Amino acid sequence: MLTPNKTATGNRRVFVKRLSLGIAGIAAAWGGFTVYQIRKHPELSSIDAQITLLDELAETIIPQTDTPGAKAAGCGAIIAILIKDCTDRSSQNRFIDGLDALKDYCQSQYDTPFEELSVERRIAVLQHFEAKGKPAAGMLGKAQRKLMGDSFFTTLKNLTVTAWCTSKAGATQGLAYDYIPGAYIADAPLQPGQHSWATQ
Repeated sequence: MLTPNKTATGNRRVFVKRLSLGIAGIAAAWGGFTVYQIRKHPELSSIDAQITLLDELAETIIPQTDTPGAKAAGCGAIIAILIKDCTDRSSQNRFIDGLDALKDYCQSQYDTPFEELSVERRIAVLQHFEAKGKPAAGMLGKAQRKLMGDSFFTTLKNLTVTAWCTSKAGATQGLAYDYIPGAYIADAPLQPGQHSWATQ
């Protein structure tokens, strides 16, 4: 009859325990580094040097058609102001890191800066970052957004829409704009193909 080797069994238990502690330590260190990256003081001075890139990113989201696009509306400069003055620290850091990651991705995938890519490739790049930044579903996703802030693409998309809708070109040419609204009309008839109102 075979008897178990107590020394080997004990060594195996010690190894598994140490391995578990090592993995837990690495996970804790990685989590701490990630939180530091998100909560650190952001390098906001780098945003002003990237307005041309922001213009091209915004133009990919709201291109020029029969109404002005985001680039014509000057959305890049507006996004830079909104990031610096109206965005929480976590989202600022994720946005700045996202811009760096986007530039690296364009170089590694296409060996070309984003500004020089074709429209199709620009859309593919933004779709990649949209999928990459998609939060988990349910409570986990809410906790993730609360702790980490919005993803790079979510922030970019939201600020592009805000910048375009509040710009002169977007409000007066892309939306229906009444400089001096008159009396309140609860049920105003809309003309066929009428734009949404810029003023409420």
